[in-house]
Order: sequence, then C-alpha cells, then structure tokens
Amino acid sequence: MAIDICSSFKAPYMDKTWLRKVVIGGIIGLVPILDLVVIGYSALYLERLLKYGQDVTLPEWTDLWLLFKRGLQVVTVSIIYLLLPIILGSMGGTVLLSPRVILSTTGMLLYAVLMLLLFLVAAGVVIFLLPVAILRLVQSGYNMGSAFEIKKITYMAKSRMKDYIIGSTAISIAFIIVFLLGFIPVLGWFIGLFASFYLTLSFTHMLSSIFKGMPEEKDEGGGPDMEPIVPE
Repeated sequence: MAIDICSSFKAPYMDKTWLRKVVIGGIIGLVPILDLVVIGYSALYLERLLKYGQDVTLPEWTDLWLLFKRGLQVVTVSIIYLLLPIILGSMGGTVLLSPRVILSTTGMLLYAVLMLLLFLVAAGVVIFLLPVAILRLVQSGYNMGSAFEIKKITYMAKSRMKDYIIGSTAISIAFIIVFLLGFIPVLGWFIGLFASFYLTLSFTHMLSSIFKGMPEEKDEGGGPDMEPIVPE
C-alpha cells in the first residue's frame, strides 16, 4: 500500500462545511479543559474513518459531553505513555541544572547525562508508538487496555513503518511551517490557530489510511492465523 499524502492533507477540505467546523475547533481549543472536546472530536473523526472509509465527512459539533469524555480518554493514555520520559528527563535535568551538584562529582554528571540519554530514547519510542496506541484505543471501542497492548501496537507500527514514517514526517514539516508562521504578528497567530487543528485532522486521516484493514498479529510469526483489524 502506498500512502497518499495529498489525499490526507485535502481530506478535511473535501467537507463542504469544513471551514465552519475547523473554526469552531480552533476556538474551542483555546479554552483550557474544553480543549479536551477538540481532542475527542479528532478521535470521533478517526472512528468514522475506520468504520465508513476515507471519504467520510467531518463530524458535526454535537454531543460535546461525549467528545469531552473521548478526549479525556485520549489524554489519559497520552499521559501514561509520557510518564517514563517525564520522570527520566526530570531526574537528569534536576541534577544537570543544580549549581551545587553539576560539577561536584564526575559521577553525578555522568548520572545526569545518562538520564537525559535515556529520556531521549524513551521519548523517541513514545513518539513512535503513541499515535498507534490511540488508534488502537479507538479501534477497540475505547477499551483503555487496548492502548497498552505494547506487543500488538509495536507490530502494527513496524508493519507499516515506511508509510508511517513518511506520513508523520510530512505532517511534522507542515506543523513546523505553521509554527514559524506564528511569529508573524496577528496574521500568523490567526493562521496558526486554525491550521494546527486542520493538520491534526489531516494526520488523523493519514493514520486511518495507513492502518485501516491491516492484519492483526495472532501469533508471534503471523501466518494463517492473521485476521484483519476492524473497528468494533
């Protein structure tokens, strides 16, 4: 399967009412706590893509309480995944930034460097696995346990690694461009506000196109026991 990056970038735009929906998402995303509704909206869009195909339109902004709960589930999964990098980074950073300890002993300095290296490794693994974990969460009908099936999630990510890396890189470049535009007073802030949400929806579409219908690992070697993953 060859990833179609352009289709994912254009997908939200294909909805005739995309502008209204993106503007609503951008505005809600500015409000602390309520931004969980925006995260839940992206999860609902992913759910619709997995169930009904790549040409599905953007959801309406209805049942905000359901969107809030979905967003809370996604954020909870994300926080749990990020705990290890946060702990490692804090352990190394605290020592490294302490003027009393930093150069007091070679051992403490090596400890800080080691913790920061472990932080970088852990952060890289989390960045690689977390989007797939969220996809599994949605696929399973928001069963929290499915987001921590590390073996299955790793298998999924590795099975579609080429498309996954290409798609993620393309979206990351687009986010960087939007971030740089944010340095432009007023106009840049306005663009960034809504473009970031639009790109999140594009990444959601890309995830669904990469992983929809892929075989689920039933045993360590795959083979005849492989069955397609379908949203429940």
